[in-house]
Amino acid sequence: MSRTLVATMMSATGDNQEEYVFTTEDDDIWQKTPLNIIRAFAEYVDEEVFPKEMVDFEINASFKNEEHKCVTAMGQMVFERGRIPFTLMIGERKVPK
Repeated sequence: MSRTLVATMMSATGDNQEEYVFTTEDDDIWQKTPLNIIRAFAEYVDEEVFPKEMVDFEINASFKNEEHKCVTAMGQMVFERGRIPFTLMIGERKVPK
């Protein structure tokens, strides 16, 4: 079963935030460490957002909130053209009532 996750990323170089919706086939994603959850997002970014550009992630801090099923992280996206600091939150997409 796949899960739909939402990643909200605030960049230090922009005046807005971006929202990315992606899916993972890992049904036990919330049993993983924060870095493994971030890795699922990083794979999506590498394949779908910047497919023609080398991108890597450097994570300086991360934690997972078990109760709300979310991960928060701070770090940098690393490109050949430079580094962009960010704050990232990943959570499950809420199903409308």
